[in-house]
Amino acid sequence: MPLGLIFPLYIYPTPTAWNPVYVSLKTNPNIPHILIINPCSGPGTALDTNYAAALTQLRRYPNAILIGYVSTAWGKRDTSDVRADIKQWALWDVDGVFLDECSTGVKESDVYRAYKAFASELWDDGVVVINPGTPPNPVYLLPDISTICIVCENNYKEWTQFRPPAQSSSCGLILHSTPTWSKEELDNVIRDVVADGYQWIFLTDDPMPNPYDAFPGYWEEIGRAVANCGGVDEGWYG
Repeated sequence: MPLGLIFPLYIYPTPTAWNPVYVSLKTNPNIPHILIINPCSGPGTALDTNYAAALTQLRRYPNAILIGYVSTAWGKRDTSDVRADIKQWALWDVDGVFLDECSTGVKESDVYRAYKAFASELWDDGVVVINPGTPPNPVYLLPDISTICIVCENNYKEWTQFRPPAQSSSCGLILHSTPTWSKEELDNVIRDVVADGYQWIFLTDDPMPNPYDAFPGYWEEIGRAVANCGGVDEGWYG
């Protein structure tokens, strides 16, 4: 199955900080890059000038899909606060939202169904990525709850011991604390990911406690390896 990238872009955009993203977007035009934007554990109340400039730069690339970070606290965050964050993101030039800390049980699924419906009122074709980080009840994979579901967010060592397969083509995988792989080693991992059925991936050798505050040491090679898998069908995003 072809692959796309989903990147928690939690790096502050000083004027040159996001240059590796721009290079990847230009070098790999057939690979959609879903970029999770997260100024302050959510949208905050205003984008500063660096964020505004960086989002404008990203908009030059048709394969960039921008989504805004929203915490849901495993379904326990006040729904009015979640909706306020979603609405704030809709005021800026993004394509949807990333609902982090998503619950996994059927009981809470109606909350996320309502979030998806609310987002659909704000974006005609909004992307709603949910992140339970572990396989949820299959109801969360239905299109009335999510566009994409991150069914595994984990460190690489634990993933090698328990590799949950993708439950559908809308599933994503995020792995951190990996080794700094060689080109050949990365290719082997990508083949494993494809075999497990994932369509959206992010891999990084950045460790805890904040594995998304720097680019992977093999960032350029990820684009090459994913491109070799064909990339996601252009019709999904173009």
